[in-house]
Amino acid sequence: AKESLERAQQLLCRSFVQGTIMPLLRAHFRRDELIGRIDDIMFFIPFTDDEKLQLVKRGLEGWRRTALQRHRINLRWGWKLEHLLAQ
Repeated sequence: AKESLERAQQLLCRSFVQGTIMPLLRAHFRRDELIGRIDDIMFFIPFTDDEKLQLVKRGLEGWRRTALQRHRINLRWGWKLEHLLAQ
């Protein structure tokens, strides 16, 4: 079942690339030799608000550890800063 799901996803992705992405690339670049150099296409989905907040928290914790280890400075902040940076 897992293999058939992966195969269906690959086919859908290939279909999407051929039917949607490649025509856009051809219209933009208008040169087949440039399009021929494209090996792979990666799709990026924007982060959700929760994912952005988690990334900010992880980054801030890294800064907190570095400040403490290198300079013996204990950094503290509140949720308002985390949410502001996540915007």
